[in-house]
Amino acid sequence: MYCSGGYFQSKNCMRELTTAVRMHKPLIALLEPDAKRGGLSIDQIRTQLVEAEQSYPIWGFDALAPRGSAMFEALFAREPIEWNRIGEFQDITMRLTAERALPVNVQGTTFLRGELTQQCPKPMQLPPHRYHIYYSEHNAGALAMIREVEGSLKVGFTVTSDIAQLPRCECFLILLDSRTWTGSETAAFTTEVQQAMAQGVRLMLCHEMPSALPEEPPARHAVEFGSFFTHTPQVLLTRGIYADIAITFKPGAWREVGIVKVGLALSGDSKPSRWWSTLRGAGPVRRLVGAQPRTERARVHVSRGPEGDGVQLLVSQGRRAIKRSTEAPPSQRGTPVSCERA
Repeated sequence: MYCSGGYFQSKNCMRELTTAVRMHKPLIALLEPDAKRGGLSIDQIRTQLVEAEQSYPIWGFDALAPRGSAMFEALFAREPIEWNRIGEFQDITMRLTAERALPVNVQGTTFLRGELTQQCPKPMQLPPHRYHIYYSEHNAGALAMIREVEGSLKVGFTVTSDIAQLPRCECFLILLDSRTWTGSETAAFTTEVQQAMAQGVRLMLCHEMPSALPEEPPARHAVEFGSFFTHTPQVLLTRGIYADIAITFKPGAWREVGIVKVGLALSGDSKPSRWWSTLRGAGPVRRLVGAQPRTERARVHVSRGPEGDGVQLLVSQGRRAIKRSTEAPPSQRGTPVSCERA
């Protein structure tokens, strides 16, 4: 059930919901985080469900139709799932939604093929840099975020807040939350950012984005990105501080996306490596969409084209084609071979 504006005022939608509750059907609540797209808070949903009772006689609902409070309890009997449109976050939403249809003992052990959170980046120090990250002591929460990423990825970063070492750092991590550009440290922080931009030090922007989840941790100080265009010093806006897209951080299962993206940004390659060679986590992992374990063997068949002058390379597992090519060494034409996936 996609909880958005207008749902609880619709006769047909409420007929479906009341029937599902009466039949004790499991419900999956998807929350829209963007109010401009019809997003509702948990309190708003509760209020609208109770107010919908007044329309029961008009809609022709019988006396056995469940009350608004009962429907609210049924709808949120399990933790709701936040809907997301950003690709990396949407993967998490789709996986969590699909897991709800699986046995309880399987939930939490699945992944989507290509899911960013399955990457395991290994940060490298690139010459002539001595430090991975520079952070400012005037940027509240920046060091805590660095430590959080280190703990999750189980890696160690070389970090410094010594402004004299700024040119020897790979990047300057800037945490953007409700405290940024709004306190007494703004002037000193602005000076350091200006110095980094003048010296060509890469800025890594990390943004704590608000979430629709009911248990939003207040310690995140989450804020909409648009507010930064109001509070950021004009000198930094003019120089293009927001020219690069910020890495988004959200709570819950979606937080790993931001953590992995920070690791990838410090690994010398901002693009995810091949997912099957860097799966994270321990314990059994099950497929949701075409995932293949690393130990499976593949068959490579090379054969001539129909006219005898073209060559096709087909790599398959079972009966499913994995990769096709029009090139192959002449010595291998027509020769099936076995290979172990790297």
